[in-house]
This record gives sequence, C-alpha cells and structure tokens, in this order.
Amino acid sequence: MTVSIDPDISVLVACTRPELIEGILRALVSESDSVSCELLVGGSVGNLCLSSNKVAVTLVESDPAQLNQTRELLVGMARGPVLAFLDDDAVPQPGWLRAAASLPAGSREIWTGPETPTRSTPGALLAAQVAASILAEGYWGHIGVGDRQVRWYEVPFCNLILRRELLDQVGMPDADMVWDLDDFDFCRRAEDQGATFRTRQDLRIRHDRYPDRISQWLTRKMRERHRTGSKLVRYPELYLQIPSVVLAAALPWVGLAALASTGKHRWHFASACGATYLLLVANEAHNHKLGKPEALQFGVTLIALHLTSTAALQVGIATGLADKARGLPDKNAPTRLGRI
Repeated sequence: MTVSIDPDISVLVACTRPELIEGILRALVSESDSVSCELLVGGSVGNLCLSSNKVAVTLVESDPAQLNQTRELLVGMARGPVLAFLDDDAVPQPGWLRAAASLPAGSREIWTGPETPTRSTPGALLAAQVAASILAEGYWGHIGVGDRQVRWYEVPFCNLILRRELLDQVGMPDADMVWDLDDFDFCRRAEDQGATFRTRQDLRIRHDRYPDRISQWLTRKMRERHRTGSKLVRYPELYLQIPSVVLAAALPWVGLAALASTGKHRWHFASACGATYLLLVANEAHNHKLGKPEALQFGVTLIALHLTSTAALQVGIATGLADKARGLPDKNAPTRLGRI
C-alpha cells in the first residue's frame, strides 16, 4: 500500500519523550491497510528517525515547553479531515484507528476512549483498577467504558478526536495557556459552540499513567490534586463547573460543620458517616467481582486515594490562595517551567 495523498485521518502528537513515538507509529501501521493516515510529531524530535511506506510521518522540532504552540503548528500542517490528538505515552490499541477515522463528516461530536496501563505489574494493574472506579475521582475522564455521552471536562487531549471544521470553528487553546488547562479550555469553548462529547470503547489506548508501585501512583495523584486545588483558585470559571472538584473541595468543611452542629451526638453521626462510606467502598469492590484478598487491596487503595487526594486538594487551595495574594504567576505557564 502506498501512502495516500489525502489521508483519512491525521494523528497529532506533542512530544517530550521521543523514545515512545515508535510504539505509536507501529500501532498506526498495523491498521493502515484499511485506513490511510499520517502521523505528525512536534517537540523534542531532533534525534528522532522514523519512516514508513504506509504512514506518512512529519517531524517538527519545537520547544517542548510550548505545548499549545506545538499543537497549533501540527494542526496547520495536518491534511486529514479528522484530527486525532494523542500524548506521546498514549499508544492506540487495535481498532482505534478505524474507529477514529469513522467520525462522520459534519459531526459536532468530540470523541475519546478509555485507557489501560502500559505496565503489567501488580501495582500498575491495581492502580488502574481503582482509577477505573467512578468512586475514585467522580468522573469518566480516562476511564469511560462502553459507548456513552460524557461531559466537556471528561475528554482529555491525550486521546481526543474531532473533525477539522469543528476545530477551525472552536480554535486551539492560546499558546500562552498553561499546559494542564488546555483540554478543559478547549472542550468548554467547544460546548459553547454546540459540540457534544462521547467516549467509545473501541477508542482504547494504552497509557503510561500507572507506575509499578501503588505508593508511586498515590504520590502522583497527590501532586495532581494539589495542582487541582491551585487551579480551582486561579481558574474558578472552569473548575467551579466540575462537580467532583467542588464536592471534594467542600466535603471536608461540610463534614466538620455537620459534626459541630450535632452536639453531643457528633460521634454517633461520625460513626454513621464512616460506616456508610465503608459500605460504599465494599460495594464497589463487590461490583468488580474481586476475591477477598483482592477486594481488601482494592478497598484499602481506594480509601488511601481519597485521603491523600482530599488532603492534597485542600493544601493546593491554600497554596493557590497564597500565591494569588502575592501576585505570583502560574508555575505551569509555558514561559516558566513548561510541561512537567
């Protein structure tokens, strides 16, 4: 098969880890007999050597800290009517390319799909299993299974597919925007333009977000939720529209207020709340059809996630308030530390 002059789909990857791109190319080549596509990679690609007679490859050297600027460059060079954004550590699974390219002409839907861990260690698999629970973080981003409508804040740029005409209408995030706000900004503006959002099971990717040890994963989630707290303060116009963030931020204080208002019955109230929470966790483990040892691991990890995430979120809110009061710029602005 020769590479099509007009590909059915353009796959766009902003790259900080060039050693991972070959895996993405192999995944695309495996389906290229039925779908013509091109791969455009921007960022740290100076030493990257990739070629294929089935998938056209374009490499664009750019500042990896300027994530949104890199994506804008790639969009300007893309030739396909369907545009698919991937992270450099997100590898499409079998069927992904055919499903992505099937987005109908004129569609105002933006598609995404679920993820599986790159690693097969017990810690990575347990982390992915806990993360896939709706009780973990209260939304379907990264974890949505099946074929269903999702909300604008549940479609990440690591696996986002849309028609070019919709992208042209919405416009890319500003090049000066902090790198970890881009998908929320874009999808919120897309919703304002009448776009809808869907997760599809056949758009599954393998995503390197699950370390080998649970302690490493919890540390990562702690950093993420600390950052979420800071962003809640800096960008309330976005984050106050996300129910799970608002709930997690308010729940500890609501709980303390309720505990204080119950007077001498406060410990009965606290015991009832604790028992209800443990029952919910146990029921979630049961829904995953786990044996007793696995169910205990699942439950303990889910509780640990809630504790670390809630604490980190509160610290992040305090940090964000302090930084804002001192007039400090966002540390994730591309003119500062770039992508971390």
